[in-house]
Amino acid sequence: MNKKNKPAKIKDSSPAEQKFGVLLEHLDGKFDQVLESRSAMQKEAEDFRYEARREFGFLNMASRVLQQGQKDLLVKVERLQDSASDTQKNFKTIFDYFSNLDDELKSVKLELAELKVLLVHKVSVERFDNLERKIKDMEFKLTSFGKSGL
Repeated sequence: MNKKNKPAKIKDSSPAEQKFGVLLEHLDGKFDQVLESRSAMQKEAEDFRYEARREFGFLNMASRVLQQGQKDLLVKVERLQDSASDTQKNFKTIFDYFSNLDDELKSVKLELAELKVLLVHKVSVERFDNLERKIKDMEFKLTSFGKSGL
């Protein structure tokens, strides 16, 4: 109770006035309690505001960090997509190159087969020519031997 605000007691007061005085003192105590409660609530509200501002500041900073991280991630994804596209183009180029090599190899194989046939034919013709010459030489020798030996 706040003693400074108490009215001075009158010694000659009636019982109704005394009851009214007690009631006023009781109400005064209640007002003091209300003021103390209000002050405590105001302090709690200020503490809450401070904590909320601090937390919102942290959340704001975290949000900016996440946004920057998201931007960085998008840049990296774009680079990966470009790299994947380049890799795919490189594989297509390699595939085309191997396809061309395969076609050339088939062509070379066909030419080799044709050359083999020609060589086999040529060898046969050369053998035949050799045999024909030998037969002519023998015939000549036989006819020469027959003319001289008869």
